[in-house]
Amino acid sequence: MAVSPPTTVPRAVSLLRGEDSPLVRPYLLAPDEFRLQRQRRRALWLAPHGVDTGPRRIHGVKVAA
Repeated sequence: MAVSPPTTVPRAVSLLRGEDSPLVRPYLLAPDEFRLQRQRRRALWLAPHGVDTGPRRIHGVKVAA
């Protein structure tokens, strides 16, 4: 059985360029967001060991240590 050639000719595929994309590395964080994420991760790591690094103020009232 003979295979017939394709009926359409493939078009040239244009490559995506990073400069043309409106989203530039959305997985990167700004320095202040990175700092907050690091604080949250540290708190989650310390919690099972009994260390509380929670907020110093809750609803404007200073929390006792």
